[in-house]
Amino acid sequence: MEVLLTLITFEVLKKRKTSELCQHYTFTTLGGYLYIELFKGLESHYLPKKCGYCGKYFLLTVGLFSDYCTREIEGMDGRTCRDIGHRKKYADKIKNNPCWNVYSKAYKQHYARYMKKKMTQADFAEWADYALELRTKAENEEIEFDVYVEKIRK
Repeated sequence: MEVLLTLITFEVLKKRKTSELCQHYTFTTLGGYLYIELFKGLESHYLPKKCGYCGKYFLLTVGLFSDYCTREIEGMDGRTCRDIGHRKKYADKIKNNPCWNVYSKAYKQHYARYMKKKMTQADFAEWADYALELRTKAENEEIEFDVYVEKIRK
């Protein structure tokens, strides 16, 4: 087992009008440096997390919850892992979950009706709430899939 030996001292940094007490670290190993850096980051409310798209680690600030970093992807015209990752995750959910697939198709149909002024905004909002409720019931197997498909398309 490697011993992470680090010397911490305090020094006074004199400025023109004030003085400031600063910590001074002396590291004997790279592991010691990384250990201190990790805990200083945690102390500053940064959490290391692995990106769900590129697999690299990034710092997630407190208050943000994302599985994807903000690194640009090569050859994607400035798009980031966060842009692509969320869309890919949603597309995979639609592809692999029949309830979400039916919901997505019905949503697009009703949205097209709204855009063509065949449905009012209030009617569309009411249908969207109803469809969300139906999808949740279908996912929890509270209603049969065939009944769900029939009701959501109306």
